[in-house]
Amino acid sequence: MPVSAASPSAEELSAGIAALAGEISEAFAGDRWAILSSATDQVKWRLYDGAALRHCCQLLQEMDLAARSGQEFSVRLLQRAHIEAWLTGLYIHYGGFAAVTRVAQDTLHHLQAAGNEAATIDQWLAGERRTTRTRARKVQQANDGIRKWNEMNPDLPAKPLHAAPHIPQLRPTGLDLSDRIADLHGTQAQQLPVSELVDLLTRLAKEKGFGMHGQPGWAAPLTPPGRNNQGRRGRRGRVYSGPAGPGTGGRPLRRLARDVSESNRSRWVLYAGPGME
Repeated sequence: MPVSAASPSAEELSAGIAALAGEISEAFAGDRWAILSSATDQVKWRLYDGAALRHCCQLLQEMDLAARSGQEFSVRLLQRAHIEAWLTGLYIHYGGFAAVTRVAQDTLHHLQAAGNEAATIDQWLAGERRTTRTRARKVQQANDGIRKWNEMNPDLPAKPLHAAPHIPQLRPTGLDLSDRIADLHGTQAQQLPVSELVDLLTRLAKEKGFGMHGQPGWAAPLTPPGRNNQGRRGRRGRVYSGPAGPGTGGRPLRRLARDVSESNRSRWVLYAGPGME
């Protein structure tokens, strides 16, 4: 789709997204995109590189569908997810296998944190139920005594009953992430700050050319998700972007996708791994 200085219409944008999705799907379906089961670091990197592009494309399609359905809240959520996925995809593409390793470490970090938090909640819930049930039995016994006293002393003011304690009705989370954590055996859990990801992209922007727009040396700042995009520095640093989309440097997303695909010819499969869900 030709790119002009004017913003595309909703119909043109939908057509461009559909064309991009079709081009990528067609490329993935070809025999030349088969992966050899060599299990080398280079092949693993290309697996995740392709998964990142596919994931971004899927989010674009869902965001377009939500926009055409008038679901503004869904669009906002998907937009944030797309920006995060796009930044992570660029990080993997230009960071090589080292970036995949960092994403895996970050995935393990969050899996362990989520598992520990779920276990803590379940333990607290079980303990709270035991405690409140014990209190409830004591309150019931006390109230039984008060009722008898009230019955035996009808001429005296009735004693009030004690309020029964509330027994938590929440269900345990039942969250078991042990299988997913086991899949990352041998990986050291380490959080990946957004600032690390953004700093790498900022350094690579001019070197790789994905942050250039118009004339050489130009770059517009892109703040991380949740911050403004008006050139002010976000808390977590900057990467560079052009008006065609985050990280594209003014090039159409379709062209950047083709550039990425050509560097990984006959290397991709449709696969969602850690950090790509």
